[in-house]
Amino acid sequence: MYIILSFHLLACSDATSLLDGKEYLSWVKNPDNGLMLTKKLGGISYSAQYKPYDFIVLNEQKEYNLPKTIVENREKELKGMIYYNIRISTLDQTDILAKGVNDKSIYTQRLNYLSYDFQNNISLVTETDSVNCGLYHFVQTYGITPYIDMVVGFAAEQIATSQTLVIDDRVFGNGIIKFYIDKQDINNIPHLVTI
Repeated sequence: MYIILSFHLLACSDATSLLDGKEYLSWVKNPDNGLMLTKKLGGISYSAQYKPYDFIVLNEQKEYNLPKTIVENREKELKGMIYYNIRISTLDQTDILAKGVNDKSIYTQRLNYLSYDFQNNISLVTETDSVNCGLYHFVQTYGITPYIDMVVGFAAEQIATSQTLVIDDRVFGNGIIKFYIDKQDINNIPHLVTI
């Protein structure tokens, strides 16, 4: 009886580590799981979303039930990098680039800096290394959204190691902002169910 009960408990605990696509996306985006972090400073919200490979593939494919071959092939292409999304917004949901700006030239300077130079102020510190931003994409929304988004990548293997995303905010004057992700949160990432 004890052996059967133990096996049943193990089987039930392993079931929670396998999620379908929709559940997987929700799990990764849930701040309670430690991969989505937010800090609020000076009327501005800074968010960092750690992006496991399966998360990226699901978002690219825009389908919840993916064949194993599609996931594995795309993961091979993504390997060698650690990815994050960064979002910066005002707390009052107004145009972030216009915050505290009375002169259009300042607005344009901010836009140019974020488009071409901001990646120089982003790094990733792991347990063994400090890596500069190697992939940077500023998502240009032309003021339609009250936030700005950036996709960043760092040349490092996506392994279960504690890491700190470091942003030196020279645009909005909030200085160095650190987002720490514990390796236990990375170890707890469930597996994606594929077909």
